[in-house]
Amino acid sequence: MTGYLIQPAREEDVPGLAGAMRLGDAAEVRATAGWTPAAALLASLRATRKAGGESWTLRIKGEVAALWGVHPLTSLRWTGIVWLLTGQVVERHRRLFAELSRAEVVRLLGTWPRLCNWIDARYGRALRWAEWTGAQLGAPVLFGVEARAFRKAVWVGHGG
Repeated sequence: MTGYLIQPAREEDVPGLAGAMRLGDAAEVRATAGWTPAAALLASLRATRKAGGESWTLRIKGEVAALWGVHPLTSLRWTGIVWLLTGQVVERHRRLFAELSRAEVVRLLGTWPRLCNWIDARYGRALRWAEWTGAQLGAPVLFGVEARAFRKAVWVGHGG
């Protein structure tokens, strides 16, 4: 696997992804909190930083492909709220993204015994990705400012 770089996320990475966010990701952040892609990315980065979590940027051939992070649900650090927002460049490098993201979930589960978040039930590609990386999906429930159906995704490590 070559042609990619993973580095700590910075707010300077936001414009590169916000302008090229995948439509499913953009619809999900709009349904969750009424956010634009840029607002969602900034809010996610800032919340992660404030809570003492970690966040990362994936660049593929120089383009921002994804930003993700995790921060504790509570002060106990038992469960991490994990988030991932992706750009159109992922569509051109599906296999690379799949391999890297699966390895990243394994890495995160080494630190966080349990990871979770909500996925828009309309976003089939994200739901399939979550299951492929080991998540268990809950039944659809109404969630977010648009009261859309979302499914809770939970990843559990060996100690969780």
